[in-house]
Amino acid sequence: MHALGLMLVVTQEQGRAATLRRLLEAAIVRQPADGILLSAGLDTSAIAALACAAGLRPMSVTVCWDDTAPDLDYARELAARLGLTHHVVWANAEVLLASMPAVIGVLGSFDPMELRNSAVQYLGLQALAERGCGSAYVGDAADELFAGYSYMTSMTVEALDAYTRELASFMRFSAEPLGQALGVHVESPYLDPAIVEFAVELDPQAKVGVRDGERHGKWVLRRAVEDLLPERFVWRTKTPAEMGSGSTRLADVALARLDESEFTALRADAERDGVRLRDREQAFYYRMYRQEFGPPSDQLGAVRCPDCRGALRDARSRYCGVCGAYPVDVAP
Repeated sequence: MHALGLMLVVTQEQGRAATLRRLLEAAIVRQPADGILLSAGLDTSAIAALACAAGLRPMSVTVCWDDTAPDLDYARELAARLGLTHHVVWANAEVLLASMPAVIGVLGSFDPMELRNSAVQYLGLQALAERGCGSAYVGDAADELFAGYSYMTSMTVEALDAYTRELASFMRFSAEPLGQALGVHVESPYLDPAIVEFAVELDPQAKVGVRDGERHGKWVLRRAVEDLLPERFVWRTKTPAEMGSGSTRLADVALARLDESEFTALRADAERDGVRLRDREQAFYYRMYRQEFGPPSDQLGAVRCPDCRGALRDARSRYCGVCGAYPVDVAP
């Protein structure tokens, strides 16, 4: 590329990053919160840093299985750098499982991946509520809007553009209903209408870039806050909540608490409900779900998931929020 062309590309990149920075700053100030769920991944690190730059000091909470959880060192370091009051919620198997009936009751789901991630948010929001916080920042939607998931970074430009637009039209997140149940108002800066519009109209090529031979999503977001955060935070690889907190270990716990004979009996009962259980972990949560809601087929709704007969929360979605089936081939 000629020097002039390279200069133009750099200038465009800087302009896009600056625009996103301004939009985030405005959203954070317009929606001030007195707490933050701090995984210290890129998304929440950016919010925390921008909030502090604006003179806000939200109380930070990080949920960890134990001191080997990947999020822990990042969160402690960032909270110390920003001067935030920081609390760690230790959430081992017993703590997480004790929260599950409440989480399932709020979300109406027995999808293991959703529950492992959402239980972390629930416990974090609960801790903030117990400490007097009435509102909390979360980092929802940055991955969906700015190609944060690894599978999105490998899409063609056309496919990524179409997929982002599709997600933006119906994406939903667990934090808001969980917060409502706990009396905590959830603030999601990345869901600010101006940021959603910016992301949808943004050239998909601005969302993905290569650094030191590694392909990164959320490129424009990284550039927008690289002067505010240490390098290892700016370029931290996406880590789902269940991985960063350690709650992914619940999968093994569920297997240990539901043996094969119990699974066989539960699967037969589920089939009579019209539910196809994928594995023992899902069965473990289905038992809790059914005690609260009965069979998914009891729900009202025109568009049904073929795996559980539950109603899809949005007819356009290919993900079933009840059982976690994906992709959903809509049942008649």
